[in-house]
This record gives sequence, structure tokens and C-alpha cells, in this order.
Amino acid sequence: MSMFAILLTGYGLCSEPLRVLEPADDATVWLLRKDWREHAARCAAAETDENGLAKVAFQAFPETARFAWSGGTPPYRLTLTTTDGTEHDHQVVLEISQTTAEVANLLVGAEYRWKLQDADGATLDGRFATAETPRLIALPDGNAAPNNVRDLGGWRTAGGGRVRQGMVFRGSELANLGYLPAATDANRRFLLEELGIRTDLDLRYEEQVAKHSCSDIAPEVQWLCYAINAYNPLTPEQNALFRETLRTFARPENYPIYVHCSGGADRTGEICFLVSALLGVADEDLFADYELTSLARLPRSRDIPYFQMWLRRVAEFSPEPGLSYQSQAENYLLAIGVTQEEIATIRSLLLEQE
Repeated sequence: MSMFAILLTGYGLCSEPLRVLEPADDATVWLLRKDWREHAARCAAAETDENGLAKVAFQAFPETARFAWSGGTPPYRLTLTTTDGTEHDHQVVLEISQTTAEVANLLVGAEYRWKLQDADGATLDGRFATAETPRLIALPDGNAAPNNVRDLGGWRTAGGGRVRQGMVFRGSELANLGYLPAATDANRRFLLEELGIRTDLDLRYEEQVAKHSCSDIAPEVQWLCYAINAYNPLTPEQNALFRETLRTFARPENYPIYVHCSGGADRTGEICFLVSALLGVADEDLFADYELTSLARLPRSRDIPYFQMWLRRVAEFSPEPGLSYQSQAENYLLAIGVTQEEIATIRSLLLEQE
């Protein structure tokens, strides 16, 4: 059974005709709390302590798409397929006896067609769309999962496109800052088999990986370590690390990528900010993505002085002030040695082709 499906109870043992209970046809299904932006803003505006940390932490968790029906003859076959015509087609097929199902980790901002068939061949079908939200990922062992794992994709760009989903995932180290003893086998299998991770892009410091000889996900996963120094001056040594880290995204054979540091907020936040800015994600969404982790981890907002200082340092590589974050990111990467061809490749790999 796919780890993308979480099945609930409720048995359909009657012979009544099939009847859909939910979702309604053409419904919009939310995979994250509807007020996530407002909730983040409230947390960012909350009273802070002497260290500038908000006293209210942002909490957002992935939600599931719920399906329910009555009647028919079990077992049932439920098939979900995207219908929006892009190249990121996604399909989930469940063989179940229950009359309810909750499906996790669907694509966001996508149109789906669903079809239900019972053992006698009776069928029902319909359509629904998933809301435009960040795509948080539910792992099978949620209580032993790395912090705030989510897809870098799904965001709309200023030009009306979308960052491709299923290519780059971000989160914390698998042991979640040492709060967990280790990743569980189920979570490792999920990262390896369901998300298909091929590259573990590890931004932890050398002393944090001294006892490691391969990826924590699996030995066959490529393990790349670049010890980014969060928010510090962009020295030649640090720029070299940023250059090699960003070049990881210019190599098609590396995908899908799991990028992380320890907590997944600062070093990971810098890299993901640069990549998303390069792709043209809108300014507000760049900061919203940063805060999805930063407000939950310590918590602190986009206005924290050291993050704003880092942004100003990146902007210093642009020839004139006031440019968009997309232009600033591109100018910075060009200045540190990432080529225009590599930037074009990153965009071609990570932006959906309309």
C-alpha cells in the first residue's frame, strides 16, 4: 500500500447503490489550515523576549484529503489523477474495504479527477481541486519525523508560472536536532521510495557530521555536504560553499533533492530563499516560506536583524539598489561563479512548462 494513503475506519457492507458523501463535486480541498497566513502574521506580531524571539510559535501541519461514500460492495478501488495538463501528473490508487479514506501528500494548486469502483463494477467519479498553499509533507511516523518537511514547489511565480513539485524537499536533519534518536525505517523508506530522494544536500557544520560516512536516508543516496555558515559575512570561503550548493540544483541527475541543515530554518532557509527568488517566487511568498520554519523552530519573524543583514549583504552584489529579489539572487550567484547557463538550467528544471 502506498505511504501516500492513510486509511480510516468505516465499513461498507451493504448492497445499497454507491453514493458520494464527500468531497462535493468541484470542491476545493485544503491541505493546510485555511488561515495559515493570518496565523503566521499573528505569531510574527506576538510579543518577543529579550532575544527577539516571539513568545507564540507558529504551528502548521499537513492535512489530508477526505473521501467518504456509502453503499456498493466492498472491496473498493479509489483512483485519484491530476487533470491540469502539466507534466507533473500525479496518481494515487487505493484498494480498500472501508467506506472512508484520507489521502496525504497530494499536490497543491492542482485539479484532480477521482473515480470509485466497487467489487460489482459500479462506479462514481468527480472532480476537486487542492487549494493554493505550501505543500507540507506527512511522513508515516509523524512523531519521529524531521521538522517541518515540505516541498519547495507549488509556489506561484510573479510571472504566473509555478515551481515544480516533487523536485526539492526541505526540512531538518532526520534526528531533528537530536531530539529524536534516529530516523525510523518507515520514514527512511518514505523519503527513499515515495519521495524518491536521490541527493541528500546536507548543510550542517563539519563537527555535526564528523561521525557520518553516508546519507542518513540510505547509503545509496548521494550525500553532499557544504557547511554553510548561517547569516555570517559572505566571505570568499562562504561564497565558494554557496556556489557549490547552488550548482547542485543545476544537475538533473541529482533530483529529487532533500536539503537540510540541523533545524531546517537558517542555513536551509538561506539556500531555499535564493533558489525560490531565482525562480521568481513573489516577495511575500519568499518570506512566508522562510517563516513557515523560522516561526515554528525558535520562533522569530522575517524582521529578525541577522536575516535582514544577510539580505542586505546579498543585495550588495547588485549594481544598483531596489532591484527585485529575483534580480538580486541572480546577480549574487553570477558574482560568486554560478554561470548563466547553470541558472538557466535550474529554472528549466524547477519551473513548470506551461
